[in-house]
Amino acid sequence: MKTETIRSVGDYINKLEKRGMFRRAFYRGESKKFRTPLTAAALRNYRISHRVMYNSFYREVHLRLTANEKEHFIAFCQHHGIPTNLLDVTSNPLIALFFSCCSDFKNDGYVYLFDSQLLDVTKFIDSLKLEDEYENRLNFLFCEKRHQAFICKMLSNTINTIENIKPPIVSDIKKIIEDINNGVDNFNFQDIDFEEIVEFLPLSIYSPLLSFDRAVSQKSSFIYQWHSLDNKQIIRPDHVYRIPSECKDNIKENLDVLNINRATIFQDFDNIAEYIKGKSDY
Repeated sequence: MKTETIRSVGDYINKLEKRGMFRRAFYRGESKKFRTPLTAAALRNYRISHRVMYNSFYREVHLRLTANEKEHFIAFCQHHGIPTNLLDVTSNPLIALFFSCCSDFKNDGYVYLFDSQLLDVTKFIDSLKLEDEYENRLNFLFCEKRHQAFICKMLSNTINTIENIKPPIVSDIKKIIEDINNGVDNFNFQDIDFEEIVEFLPLSIYSPLLSFDRAVSQKSSFIYQWHSLDNKQIIRPDHVYRIPSECKDNIKENLDVLNINRATIFQDFDNIAEYIKGKSDY
């Protein structure tokens, strides 16, 4: 996985053009190299039960939710700060660049690019129930006829391209592929080391049609990060762009000229006020 250095908005656009990246791809901007990069909030601290918070939040707010918010409730939780296993990404590369430059000015920022084909699990995720356990979710996924060919292809890719996978894990992945090809309609995860293979599951994209302003303005989608009780899927980007700390301010100012800023991205009154204060050096 190659990392390139970006020093200006123009430099960034030129590099994306060379990769042919103004087609369907997803981007994530992070303002520094975090201890757990590319990890959904709920999976950074296993001592916290995000399932409990998720259910509690629903009980408190469900009478005030629109039909769209109920249908895509996990995205609604993510939007309002409840930890979930969703990782925010965007289809707009400039928005990701903004997030890599908008804070932590003493640290280099990063844009992570995902341009490989991802498994679209949008309808599948929206069909799940709050109480469905993680193993049931995977069982349902592996049994979905429309996803099976893609899952087998991506799992085969994984064992052929990722180095140093332990032989027992390779055997377990091959068993899953074999079971899918044989039309198994119920997967017995006790026969495989689920805690280990969860790291290597295909990257899945969740792209619901959201009605709340911030999601629309940020061109939001989410990587659905699979997990078990004690382990999580490793999110591997296809490419990484590093933004040196000394370049962040200038990039942020140039993005503002392009109308990519705190006010337009978040759109709530508090962030619009903060943007105006920042412009006025208040």
